[in-house]
Amino acid sequence: MVKLDYTVLNAFTTSPKHGNPAAVIVLPSAEKVNENDLFSAYPPTSALQKVATHLDYPMTAFLLPLDVDGRYALRWIDPGTEVQLCGHATVALSEYLFSKDIAPGRLELETVKHGKVVSERLENPLKDGDLRVALDFPEILGFRDIETSSDEWSTINKGLAEVARKEIPISQLRKNDHYLIVELQAGFDMSAKGLPLDMDKLVRHLPGVYPADSQSNFEGFTVLLTQPAPTASTKEGPHIHTRVLHALAGKKTEDAAVSPPPPLFTSTDSRLVQHIVL
Repeated sequence: MVKLDYTVLNAFTTSPKHGNPAAVIVLPSAEKVNENDLFSAYPPTSALQKVATHLDYPMTAFLLPLDVDGRYALRWIDPGTEVQLCGHATVALSEYLFSKDIAPGRLELETVKHGKVVSERLENPLKDGDLRVALDFPEILGFRDIETSSDEWSTINKGLAEVARKEIPISQLRKNDHYLIVELQAGFDMSAKGLPLDMDKLVRHLPGVYPADSQSNFEGFTVLLTQPAPTASTKEGPHIHTRVLHALAGKKTEDAAVSPPPPLFTSTDSRLVQHIVL
């Protein structure tokens, strides 16, 4: 058994009472890195899941230092399952490593499903002397538009209505092998109060949306509900509302902390250092 520190940081805020919380755990360095399987040095997934479930934050980021300063393997696990991508936890872990001088001003984060994520500490062009965390996520490819006149549109539209328990105004559908992007019409209340979702119905009413991959930890799919915010664009870019629904590895969860950040992300706040036994 190994005793590890974990730190909780709130992304997208400078106040400990706001923002999106994430736990950050830096695992012991791998004695030998297998470039063909960077994740083989991690503890068993069941052990990581037990920790993330126990901590019960919206996301826990598990970092494994590799053979070069600033290069890490990264896995994101929420209280229910491992997820493919998480922005706010990546902001949090980057701020933690940069602020503690654990890493240089540039990180290369190797991920299970999305290749390399690059994180840098850059000066905010809108404010002198203000350092921000900037993330460069690899583009998710292979999306295709679903025609409104197609049977596929009709099936997904009806399925989402069952999940939402109400008709929802869809303006566009796009999908690839793992993601379904649902763009809703502006002005529709897609908050948790305005659009309650029955997660138990997510898989049942969207059958066959994605091919099952029994060999993958990420069997299933992710639905991204997105919508232009009613406010006008700002100097930092347009505002977008987003909700993320996961149906992975037989578990159905909604990401409890999704916030659409501006092009340069800010994350500073709580240095809550505690210990956990892995």
